[in-house]
Amino acid sequence: MSDRAEQMEALVRESKLLDRLYAAYTEKDDRQLSHMRRFAFDACRPYLAGRRALELGCSDAELSARWAEQVETLDIVDGARPSVEQARALPHRNVRVFHSLFERFEPSGRYDLILAVYVLEHVLDARALLARCRQWLTQGGLLYLVVPNALALSRQLAQAMGLITDLYALTDNDRRCGHRRVYDLARLKADIAAQGYHLERAGGLMVKPLADFQLNQLYDSGLLTDAHADGLHALADRYPDLAGSLFAVAGRAPES
Repeated sequence: MSDRAEQMEALVRESKLLDRLYAAYTEKDDRQLSHMRRFAFDACRPYLAGRRALELGCSDAELSARWAEQVETLDIVDGARPSVEQARALPHRNVRVFHSLFERFEPSGRYDLILAVYVLEHVLDARALLARCRQWLTQGGLLYLVVPNALALSRQLAQAMGLITDLYALTDNDRRCGHRRVYDLARLKADIAAQGYHLERAGGLMVKPLADFQLNQLYDSGLLTDAHADGLHALADRYPDLAGSLFAVAGRAPES
């Protein structure tokens, strides 16, 4: 089999995998996920107004609806058919939706802002996607990234309890969610710099002391409230290495 045929076969498998993974990110009453999406949106809010934007991956389109209310136009591309159907059901007139793998997507123009929230940990080649995104940005355009944090307090606690041995190894939950790699802040910054971006801003989203399912149980019991979540998010400014997720805003560096 030729290299190109192998690549095409890999992309076909990837499309089928994305359809299967859809359920892992659309569970009902997942308050922790809703909090993280809210924090991810708030961190990006200063960069949204008046932008021609592209969202890579939309899951159940909860964030897509928020982006669409803030930007001039929003193109959405996702390889999972259920996600595309959710996005196409949005009532916003400034939204266009494309059913495509990122590796096959060819935009008709350039974007002022590209949104990739919980994307890099999933794709076949994260650095290749960063390179493609750079070509899709206008000069002065921005890329907004969010990824899970390998050094999150919850993972460090699991290591201290003997549940995992290596903070950078994929856990069973990582594999269930389709993760292929983990990031700390240094690795995220290195990948961004290696693909010709300059870093505008980076930090953490919500110090996360426990696993998501444990936090959801505490929300359900009333022991944790939205105020606790907001407080833990505020602490991420002070302790980004303990945050549940990391974010970065990167600009397209000038051509040499």
